[in-house]
Amino acid sequence: MQLFWHQMFLLALKGREAARGWRLPTKEKAHAGLCRMTGVDFGFDVAAWKNYLKDNRPRLSGNAICVDVPAPKFARFERVLVISENPRRSQWNGKRGTIAWLDSYYVLQQPRDADRWTYIVHLPTQGKWISFSQSDLASEGTFEPESALLGDRPEISFDIILEEDNDRAEGSYRLPGEFWNVAIFEKADAPELRCKPAVWRKPTVWESEIPGVVIQFPQAAKMGRDDILRAMSHFFHVGEWAEISGPDSIVLR
Repeated sequence: MQLFWHQMFLLALKGREAARGWRLPTKEKAHAGLCRMTGVDFGFDVAAWKNYLKDNRPRLSGNAICVDVPAPKFARFERVLVISENPRRSQWNGKRGTIAWLDSYYVLQQPRDADRWTYIVHLPTQGKWISFSQSDLASEGTFEPESALLGDRPEISFDIILEEDNDRAEGSYRLPGEFWNVAIFEKADAPELRCKPAVWRKPTVWESEIPGVVIQFPQAAKMGRDDILRAMSHFFHVGEWAEISGPDSIVLR
């Protein structure tokens, strides 16, 4: 069954927080979306919007976004075994780990294929954080405490191999007692180095939002690995970062 943007906005305006696996926007964003979509404004009057949408249903019928989102098979902190048939992931077969994160990007492209859910799995013996598809994993029926995935030292991981100077880079970082966060580094029209907090919100009810920072360098400044680490140390008051193979920040956000 299809779900339409105007239906999602109306449900959100009524105070609903989720529908068919989708996380709904706030009332304010739903109101703005309805105004933008229809060109009219009934404020937060649910009855008026409902009547208008009913009368204009044919005109709005092209705004379908998705069928129901299939629920993920695994949950965060669930212990799993790698059983992949994918040649790029089979090297991890037989390894045990813990689900650290869920991502719906690929399953939303093909919602009839639940195996397209993506999971970041922490493999403690290997010291790795690897992204797997749902079909790559089997549940062990037990869960780790959340505390098992929190940091015990300042750690940072980059998604790409950094050049001597970069226009943009991305990675993840973890502080003692915290889970991973996302860090984006970019050059901008900024007079000086600056750091802005950010939060990335996921679209389904099974996912969690991820906090982090966007660090901007002046256009004329050099932005290499050492420059980025110095900026992170400056803003987080950390003397030294341990650079490891952490989770993919694109999957996190």
